[in-house]
Amino acid sequence: MRKFVVAMAHDLSEEQKKDIFKTFGEEIEIIQAPKIGVIDPHFTTSQVNEYVENNLISWLIENTAPNDIVLLQGEPCMVSCVLHSKKINDRVIVHATTERRAQEEIDKKTGETIKKSVFSHVQFREYKH
Repeated sequence: MRKFVVAMAHDLSEEQKKDIFKTFGEEIEIIQAPKIGVIDPHFTTSQVNEYVENNLISWLIENTAPNDIVLLQGEPCMVSCVLHSKKINDRVIVHATTERRAQEEIDKKTGETIKKSVFSHVQFREYKH
């Protein structure tokens, strides 16, 4: 069975789960990659590459197969590291696109304007790597 690996910091929305089966077929297993946590902002590019290689990429090699799908979102250097890894270039790497709608309210007590953003899933878009 083909796998859909979630490699991002937050959980899938119900809308995203429905779209996985609609887009990639009913015969797919959704699994969560280990959370890699916050990438230290003081890391150099080499340190990010080493961290990602030893954590996420090694896990993907052991737990996925060619043509499995990886939903990858997060820190830009980490994403770049995964996309440029030759070890997993036979996986389909995607990211989720969203539409943002802003809503503004005025706080009746303070008169302050409060802006809220509502994000709605649109589609999964494949990275070319």
